[in-house]
Amino acid sequence: MAKNKDNPAPVTTNNTTATDDDFIEIKTQGYIYNADACKEMPLIGYLLNCRTMKPIARKDPNGQLVLVPWNTFVVHTTRPTKAKDREGNIVDVPAGEEVLIPATFILQQHLTALATHPDSVFEIKLQPDKKIKSGANNLWLYTLAAKKHGLAREGFGASAMLAPATQTPQLPQNIADTTDLEDATA
Repeated sequence: MAKNKDNPAPVTTNNTTATDDDFIEIKTQGYIYNADACKEMPLIGYLLNCRTMKPIARKDPNGQLVLVPWNTFVVHTTRPTKAKDREGNIVDVPAGEEVLIPATFILQQHLTALATHPDSVFEIKLQPDKKIKSGANNLWLYTLAAKKHGLAREGFGASAMLAPATQTPQLPQNIADTTDLEDATA
């Protein structure tokens, strides 16, 4: 059979397998750690990455809905914990699952370098400690710990290899300028 653009030659490689055993699942639906609801159990696991999330709508001081960008850290749990599922229910999360935790200013200061280390992932322990008032906001303070030796990033699959969030996207200032947003004001 002649080779042409409509009938290319078959591609063969030495790296193919007949089974799916080599695939590592990419988690697209997971859990989110909420300090208010889950503070009794620490979040312990490998800090894989920092991920940019879909902006949420919030009311500004003038009552206008605005889009607020936010990031999360991705943690591959090594011990059971509690977290919210997609429906907002507090659930038990077994070891081996991915849990997102909002990347607050305090957590970003202390965890970004670990989350974006080019070669290794590090096991961390994050325990909500106390809530403080900071201006108009309430902020959680955490007890943080990390093991000093990491594991090879490549062993954790695509969740650990995705490009980290490096900058805040430019967003419209008023929610009326957008479509397809979740209302996070409730």
